[in-house]
Amino acid sequence: MKKSKLAFVHFGKCAGSYVSRWLETKAFYNSDYKIYNSWVKRLPETYKGRDWTKEELSEISNDEGPAYVHNHHIAWSKSTISEFNEKGWTTFTFIRKPEDLICSLYCWSKQVHLETGKNPLMVDSHEWDMDVFIHRCIDTALRNLWVLPDYINEVKDVREFNHSNLQDFIRSELGIGYTPIEKQNASSNKGFRWFRENDRIHEKTEERLFNDPDFEKYSLFI
Repeated sequence: MKKSKLAFVHFGKCAGSYVSRWLETKAFYNSDYKIYNSWVKRLPETYKGRDWTKEELSEISNDEGPAYVHNHHIAWSKSTISEFNEKGWTTFTFIRKPEDLICSLYCWSKQVHLETGKNPLMVDSHEWDMDVFIHRCIDTALRNLWVLPDYINEVKDVREFNHSNLQDFIRSELGIGYTPIEKQNASSNKGFRWFRENDRIHEKTEERLFNDPDFEKYSLFI
């Protein structure tokens, strides 16, 4: 296996949990890779249950490797991405079509609320229909969960998630084979097309989303 330094920008609801779990349990298991994942306790100094702070990431960036660090995309910044790039890390992320990402966020929030009584998005989306949710994702802070971050062009490797792209990334960066594993943390999302064809999303709502400037930025990557 190649020795490298990988910095994963985990874009929520874009198979990030799957990617991270594969790397940690398949690629890095019983290896000398140092794993910096504050959501899954791997090292004594990690803090399970939150993302790394900007200061903690800066310290981690000094690791000479081989190493792997994970943080959700809203906890990265342009300056931090640049710092990792300058120190020889491969910053990478996987994304998906924004309309399906939004639908996944909606279904996931309803599912979590049903199971726990709490909404992970800290709003009342479990009480909204899909059409309302899309408008809220355009007009409110929920927007930050689907728009591409201002540092996206600084990330060295940006790909749409699918098994072929993940396989190519693993082969290129680690020099090992890839075999899919069972999915976890998946929502009941049937996809934007299903919601649209079943009149759960209005035509004008679709037009508003598809004509949003941040939606159109995805065409550079997908």
